[in-house]
Amino acid sequence: MVEVFMDSGTAEMHRFEAMGIQLVETIIARAGLTGSVTSNPRMRVIGPDFDYRESSVMFAGRVGRGPLRVAMDTNLLIDYFEHGHAMWAGESVAKAHVGEYGEHLEALQLILAVWVLRDIEFVMLKESLRDSKHRKLAPHLDKRNRRAWMEFYSALTHSPHHSADRADAAQRLHPRLIDWVIEAVPAGGDQRLVRAALNDGAHVYLTRDKGVVRASDQLRVVGLSVMTPGDLLEALSLYGALNFLWDPTSLYWPLPDQEKVAHMIWALPKRGEPPEDGGNDVGELP
Repeated sequence: MVEVFMDSGTAEMHRFEAMGIQLVETIIARAGLTGSVTSNPRMRVIGPDFDYRESSVMFAGRVGRGPLRVAMDTNLLIDYFEHGHAMWAGESVAKAHVGEYGEHLEALQLILAVWVLRDIEFVMLKESLRDSKHRKLAPHLDKRNRRAWMEFYSALTHSPHHSADRADAAQRLHPRLIDWVIEAVPAGGDQRLVRAALNDGAHVYLTRDKGVVRASDQLRVVGLSVMTPGDLLEALSLYGALNFLWDPTSLYWPLPDQEKVAHMIWALPKRGEPPEDGGNDVGELP
């Protein structure tokens, strides 16, 4: 008889990996659509990657195939750090937070479920780390959030799922054209974040900032789709990426490595973590 022992950290990572599929199963059960008839004609879609020609909304006229690269703004990252544990536990975040904010959280939770199953790459912007330093928070929240940012950045940039190839058409555009479209974005941190998303080859800039959303038409000129979580969820649905809700057999491809889920959950602040005293020095940017 062979006995296998794991240290607590390894055991926790394995538990986190399983939470991705558990979330998907919870979402399917909550939707109650399994086996139902749908008017969506695209019952079989290519996966787990994306055919860029099939969604001009998400990919702004690109061609080819590959992952969907999504950059989240600072506020949505804060939302994830604040409510990520509830999202992964399958809790109804919309019921806990009524109104438009709850709708944003629910859409983000569903996007995470799709991310578990498909080749979606979250882009962590260094500018979000810098942006967080200028926010006025209670000292213990500031330290906790900035530490989470650092861990999240490390998880996404150093995991085997991070793409080293960031070459993108937007990066080959004339700098003056980029400067011109960036002017449509509210000045300050928003402009820096959007420019960083362009330079990092993101396809979608995810935000709930209405001022940034109003600049979506101009930014599509340089290949960046600005969307709210609800907008992206709708685009994924039109693409066919939500077909698993009523037809789990549409997921014909091998399940992506769930280590990525463990990285995403590991970066969250520990639930019930007590406030910390002392300064806010959590290290410099990589």
